[in-house]
Amino acid sequence: MTRPTLEQVERRIGPDEPLPPTPVRPRLGPDDFAAYLAERARTSRLCPVDRISGLDGFLTAILIGPKFLDPRKWIASITGEAALSAPETTREHMAVQAIVAHHNRISAALSEAPETYRPVFEVDPQGAVDPASWFGGFTRGRDLARRAWAPVDDPTTPEYRLYTTISDALRPHPLPKDTAARVADAVIGLRAFFKDRRNRLRR
Repeated sequence: MTRPTLEQVERRIGPDEPLPPTPVRPRLGPDDFAAYLAERARTSRLCPVDRISGLDGFLTAILIGPKFLDPRKWIASITGEAALSAPETTREHMAVQAIVAHHNRISAALSEAPETYRPVFEVDPQGAVDPASWFGGFTRGRDLARRAWAPVDDPTTPEYRLYTTISDALRPHPLPKDTAARVADAVIGLRAFFKDRRNRLRR
């Protein structure tokens, strides 16, 4: 059995330094992973996301937030506790590794090349972008450390202005073409504001 390798990577988010390479382990492909998340959301009332766009928002909030969160807890909220120690050939293990891989892609973009970071929004059958799932996941990720995120509720703080930039950017219908870029800029800004606090809380 192998454990997820997420925690070692997460500990490097504070200081802006290259992420260590992680071994490639079997993981679910995009379609199978999407089906897995939808199934988990149907069968577990605790699962915070039901699709990959929601997971992307959820992980983004966890990565940029002011408090380090134990990955064993938030991964288990998606997959269930048993999946964390599931054998490598099982669907549960491959789902965990798909979550870890998605987390690491976001982490690498934000820490190594923030100009490349973009949120993953849903696209409906007509080709229209729908950010609702991403923002729902982002909100649930924020709620894992609600007290630490309190500055985004205070209108006098820069964090508040950046957070409302995200919510305001996702409100128009249809969305402007630069919505993903505007949300990305706000996410990067929030990460920068929370960086010192995140590092202090982990000492």
